[in-house]
Amino acid sequence: MHRVSDDNNQDLGTWKAPSKGFFTPLNVAVIFACCIPMGITGAMLTRGAKPPRAIADAPAFKLTNQRGEVVSKDSLKGKVWVGSFLFTHCPDVCPRTLQRLKGVTGWLAERRPEHQGKVRMIGISLDHRGDTPERAEAFLTRQGHDSKQWDYLLSKESLHPLMRDGFMLGVREGQNGLAAAHADRVVLVGKAGRIRGYYDLSANEGIAQLNSHIDLLVNETIDP
Repeated sequence: MHRVSDDNNQDLGTWKAPSKGFFTPLNVAVIFACCIPMGITGAMLTRGAKPPRAIADAPAFKLTNQRGEVVSKDSLKGKVWVGSFLFTHCPDVCPRTLQRLKGVTGWLAERRPEHQGKVRMIGISLDHRGDTPERAEAFLTRQGHDSKQWDYLLSKESLHPLMRDGFMLGVREGQNGLAAAHADRVVLVGKAGRIRGYYDLSANEGIAQLNSHIDLLVNETIDP
C-alpha cells in the first residue's frame, strides 16, 4: 500500500527526507541488476522484432514540470516517452520503479547515445498536496537520476483521473482523495502520442522488452 501525506498544499500547476548515502548495499545490488537488461535487449533486437501496435491514444494533458516548464501531450509529439506514476515520499514501490528505470536510462546513455533528445522520461505526480518542485528534484537525484532528463509533472489538482481514465491504470483513493494504492507499471508512448505498451519492471525481462520497444519506436518513421 502506498500512503500519501496531506501536508504542504501547493499551487504548482494545473490539470489541462532524511538524507541517506546513495551507495547502500541494496542500491548497489539494484544498479548491478539493472545492467543485465542491456545485454538482453541487444539479443532481442537481432530477432527482427516489429514495433508494438498502438493500444489507444494517450490522454491530453497540460502540466508544469519541476523546472516550471509547461509540458503537454502536444509538446511531446515527435518524441518517444516513458510515463511513470510516482509520489516523492513513497517508501517502497516508487523508489524501486526509479531504480529499475536506471536500466533504461543507463542503456540509452551507453548503448543508444544517438537517441539523445528523442526519448523523454515522464513522472506524473500522484500527490498534488505533498509533491513540490524542490521535492521532485531531490527525489530524482536521490534515486540516481539526472533531473534534467526528466519531466516530473505536478498539479494543484489530483491527477488520479489522468492515471485511471486516461492511461487506464489502477489507482485507489484514500482519505482526502489521495492515493492509497496504485499500479506500478510504466507506460510507453510513441511519437504520435499513442500508447504502445505497459511494462512490469520487476523482472529484467520487462526492462529489456521496454528498451527494445523504445529502440523500435525511435527508429519508426510513421507512428501507426
